[in-house]
Amino acid sequence: MSATTDRIENILRVQLTGVLLPALRLELYLSIEELCRQALQIVPGPPAGAPDTWLTDDLWQLHQRLIIDGTLARLLAQPDKPYSHPELAAVHLKFWDLGLAAARVIAATTAAPTDGFDRLMANLRTNVPGARDPALIQELFNALDEACQTVRLWTQTATVTLQPGVTAYTVSASVGQIVEVVDVSHATLQLRDVLFDPASGMIDLAAVPDARDATTPAFALLRLVPHSTDDLSATLPDSLWAKNHQMLLDGALGRLMAQAAKPYSSPKLAEYHLRRFRNAMQQVRVATTGGGRAWRFPAAATRRSWR
Repeated sequence: MSATTDRIENILRVQLTGVLLPALRLELYLSIEELCRQALQIVPGPPAGAPDTWLTDDLWQLHQRLIIDGTLARLLAQPDKPYSHPELAAVHLKFWDLGLAAARVIAATTAAPTDGFDRLMANLRTNVPGARDPALIQELFNALDEACQTVRLWTQTATVTLQPGVTAYTVSASVGQIVEVVDVSHATLQLRDVLFDPASGMIDLAAVPDARDATTPAFALLRLVPHSTDDLSATLPDSLWAKNHQMLLDGALGRLMAQAAKPYSSPKLAEYHLRRFRNAMQQVRVATTGGGRAWRFPAAATRRSWR
């Protein structure tokens, strides 16, 4: 038994007082068999095998909420059982049907969406059946915003045209909002201590360019966060979605499953996904800064709020 199948069986036992393991596994297998037949277009492992042989661990994780709903719908609908509950069975059946329909449509259109944002949304829909797209996008935005605020996830290079004797320049990004100027480089100037004022979008160079320096531009590496009004699918590069798929999926799932009184509410799974999300952010931090915190110039060193 894998950790995923153990967790699913434990969730089912908690909600089905008095259920016997053979009965639980029978209906669990029937749910998986229907999922495979109607959506995944694969053959599950034989029912006599352990549950972790019925599907790959990736598929167990991807469809765990759907599998739980299908199994609960079947068992709660059984008459004369300690756990019989026709009304609750109907609720889980509704979400099973919704989730199965979503899985079927995704499988029928493409084997796997090639666009990074679309693939992430498809994965979210499968994991939280019944959630509407605006709710998915909101929590995906929240996860993305936290990641971009915390680590150097989204960067862009801006060109700065220098003028002789001038040290203050405005920098801007074509999309998103600048939260940090990571670095400014130039062919002849040493620009290590560059100050950035987020309120004005101004940088102040420590070195004064002369006429020779001004013949070539400087290049500012900017760290960005999304605006709340941005169209995420169009604003961010597809490479960002593809490279950080699992991290952003965990961040959005953790937030969604932490919501109270939802069909997909699960405090334990929320904690699991949020832990994975923050561990992944730490890995990004190590990869981009060597594990240290992003550098900030002390605010007391200037009358403005530089960083």
